[in-house]
Amino acid sequence: MEEIVSTTTIAMRLQYSGGELLGSKFQVFGVNIEVAISPQVGLFVRYGYGFYPNTILGDIRPQYWSAGIAFQDLFTKSDLAGIGIAQPFLLKEVGNASQTNFEAFYNIPISENLRITPILQVITNPANQSSNSTIVTGTLRAVFSF
Repeated sequence: MEEIVSTTTIAMRLQYSGGELLGSKFQVFGVNIEVAISPQVGLFVRYGYGFYPNTILGDIRPQYWSAGIAFQDLFTKSDLAGIGIAQPFLLKEVGNASQTNFEAFYNIPISENLRITPILQVITNPANQSSNSTIVTGTLRAVFSF
């Protein structure tokens, strides 16, 4: 990841990944932009483009995007809440619909050494299939710091 712009209110990073999967080489390029609207509100946008030659589907070029907003000190000092939306694998050769992921979280400081984060995720058209039912999942994450 290469940071190409960084100020107190905006950051832009370029990303690259390459390798081999199931005997086919791949390359993926991405850009990540974060903007601080205020000390308590931030936005992010991500976009990526991949190239996978010689797959069983031929040469494929998937794309992805995501966007979201986060709020710091929303209800209490040092908390963090956010919502986001993403389409992680846009590709017409796979499926008949575009999977869309929605997420909301609230990171709560319990003590200096413990934070908990309830997370709600809703995934529509899982695996890019309109016939697949929407998935709703909840997670409770705990982070202990020493």
